[in-house]
Amino acid sequence: MRTFLSRGLAALLLAVLAGCAVSPDSPEGRSQHDALWQDAQRQRQEQVARQPADRPRLLVLAVGLSDETKAFPGDVNGVVAGVRSLRPDALVWQMWNPPFGEAVTAPFATRESLQAAVAEMRAAARPGDRILVMLTSHGHHNLLAHVAANRRLPPLRGEELHDLLLPLAGWETGVIISACHSGSLIPALRHPRRWIMTAAAADRVSYGCQFHGSQTYFIQALLQAQAGPEMGLDAWHAQAAQIVRRGEDLAKFTPSLPQLWVGAAVAPYRQSLRGFWQP
Repeated sequence: MRTFLSRGLAALLLAVLAGCAVSPDSPEGRSQHDALWQDAQRQRQEQVARQPADRPRLLVLAVGLSDETKAFPGDVNGVVAGVRSLRPDALVWQMWNPPFGEAVTAPFATRESLQAAVAEMRAAARPGDRILVMLTSHGHHNLLAHVAANRRLPPLRGEELHDLLLPLAGWETGVIISACHSGSLIPALRHPRRWIMTAAAADRVSYGCQFHGSQTYFIQALLQAQAGPEMGLDAWHAQAAQIVRRGEDLAKFTPSLPQLWVGAAVAPYRQSLRGFWQP
């Protein structure tokens, strides 16, 4: 009887939460999304107009794919702030699905907005620009969870992410993925002009995604490691992995084993990221 009541209360709570959440498919949600998208687009256009035409830039796409924790918007905001501390002139596309009780303060992370952002980045990118993509969500083998307004959408699988990022393949690109089993996405995303960091090995979970979390362990560690222009990918990854491992050991968690893969064309970044962060 107690189990039956618990299940009934859980189902009722989920129904209430779904009814209260602003959906990207609702008229209110679409209106808020469009206004935020257009405002960010206007700011980027004004920024481009002020930039020298011959100066290489950094274009950033930061995405929180699930509304199940506050840590995912925290990851997006943290990465954007970290990038802007290195490159104040970076062009940024950011989006997430707000957790329950949170206001809609960024465009929704939908398949349509992801495709639109990549299309805009492809149109804006000039020779010599670099690109950084950060994705954060729950994950499983070869997929990232996609949840909006407490509704589970079809997950983004490695092959779909490959196709999504294909228009940007002509530019040197860094891909950072914070999710359980995120190492399993590396085979689908490999490209000679791309480096990839993931929060966990293919067969491991990662941590820090509880509802009231501020950031996932991995993104927090990457930011704490402070990858300045003189630091290379190997040192940045090693320092971040060490920070993550210390937190896991304190909590007695199974190690997540963050991964790093570097394409042949961007191998010099292993020793120094100056050419990636700086013009």
